[in-house]
Amino acid sequence: LPESISKLQQLKELDLGLNPLKELPQSIGKLENLEKLSVFQNKLTTLPKEIGNLSHLKELNLSNNLLEKLPSEIGNLGSLEKLNLMTNKVTELPQSIKGLTNLQNLNLSENLLNKLPSEIGTLKNLENLELTKNLLDKLPTELGELSKLKNLSLANNQIASLPESIG
Repeated sequence: LPESISKLQQLKELDLGLNPLKELPQSIGKLENLEKLSVFQNKLTTLPKEIGNLSHLKELNLSNNLLEKLPSEIGNLGSLEKLNLMTNKVTELPQSIKGLTNLQNLNLSENLLNKLPSEIGTLKNLENLELTKNLLDKLPTELGELSKLKNLSLANNQIASLPESIG
């Protein structure tokens, strides 16, 4: 993907799914009007920190890639409502996720997560949290603060007990 993608200043939706992309250019952060970015089923191993400049982004689909971690700048995406990271190699979430205050749907299924940060409890608008097929052995008590949560998927983990805050 060329750096010149940044010239498409009015772009609201960008679908790059089903390609062999290994990285996104830093200039992706200049697409300030972007509301939906789909880069599913590529070969991404990292994200540029400039992704945090996409202040109008509402949907981000990064499923089926090779991502191991997210840049802390991901927490700057305050308008984000849907984040799909299913089927990657993510081992941990940055504490900056607390900035995703409008997030409603978070799919982290089929990753390598062995813990969730306590900041997950600050995502007050979260309705769907999918954590199936990870390496979680416990959950933070802050999960009980997600009062709008309607769907919590925890199948195929190593969880022996749930925190009292959620039952």
